[in-house]
Amino acid sequence: PRSKSSLTMTTQLNSEVTNVEELESILVKEVMNSLDIEAATNHDVNSGNESNAIFHNRNNKNSLLNAFNRAREIGSVLVGSVAAPIIISYLKVIQNQKQQQQQQQQDARQITQKFDWNSFWLVATEDNTNFIHGENNHGKINTISHAQRLTKALEQLGPTYVKFGQALASRPDVVPPSLAAALSTLQDQMTRFDGEVARDIVRKELTPRVEEGSIEKQDLEDLLESLVEEPVAAASIGQVYKASLPGRGSVAVKVQRPGVRLLVESDTELLLAVAKFLESLPGLPNPSSANNENN
Repeated sequence: PRSKSSLTMTTQLNSEVTNVEELESILVKEVMNSLDIEAATNHDVNSGNESNAIFHNRNNKNSLLNAFNRAREIGSVLVGSVAAPIIISYLKVIQNQKQQQQQQQQDARQITQKFDWNSFWLVATEDNTNFIHGENNHGKINTISHAQRLTKALEQLGPTYVKFGQALASRPDVVPPSLAAALSTLQDQMTRFDGEVARDIVRKELTPRVEEGSIEKQDLEDLLESLVEEPVAAASIGQVYKASLPGRGSVAVKVQRPGVRLLVESDTELLLAVAKFLESLPGLPNPSSANNENN
C-alpha cells in the first residue's frame, strides 16, 4: 500500500513544475517528511527513548540537507564549468575532423581511435566561467585549456578535491602528461587570498594569547609588521608567509584559508551519506565463495 507521503509526492510531481528549483524543493520536503515518519514510528515502538529519537532525527535531517546542498554545489561546478565546455569542444573537434576527411568517409570510430588525449587536454577554448574574467588589453577573448579548466574547478571545490588532483598529478603514467602538468600547480601555486585577510587572521588567533600573557603584545606587533605582502607558497589548506621576530630571526607563518573548515565538514557529511547509501545496497554474490559451497 502506498503511504500518504508517496501519494502527496506523486500528486505534486504530476502537476506542472515550472523550474528546477521547484522540483528540488519538492524532493527536499519529501525527504524531510520521510524522516519525520520514521522518527514517529520509532517513537511508537519505544516511547521511553522519545527525546533520543527526536535528537537523532534532527541530526539526520541536518546531515542529509548539508550533504544534499554540497552535492548540488559540486555538480554545478563540475557540469557547468568543466564537463559542458569540454564536451562541446570535443564535439567541435569531431565535426572539424569529419569535414576535413569527407572524401575518405571516416566514421566516428576511426576518428576516436586516432584521437590523442594528451593533445586534447591542451586544447584551449573560450573562457565563459569565473576562472578568467573579461578581455585583455588587445580586445581578445581569454581562453583556457581543458586541463586548466579541470584544475581550476578542483581548486574551486575546495581542499578535499584538491587532494584528488594532487594525487593524479603525481601519476603521469595514469593521466596524460599535459593534464598532470596542469594538476601539479595544485601543490603550491593555487589562487592566493589577500594579504590583509591573512594579517587579520593572525591577529585574531594570537590576540587571546597576548591577553593570557603567553605572548608579548610587542612581539605580536613586530610579527604583523614584518609579515611580507605576498605568500611564499599557496596550497589547498593555507598560505605560508615569511616574517621575523626580534631575537629569533626569520620565521615561517602558515595561515589557514578562510572557510576551509566548513568546506571539509560539508564534504565529510556528503561522503558519509554516499557511503551509507552504498552500504544499504544488496551485495553481489562472490563467485569464489559460491564455488567453495558447491564443493
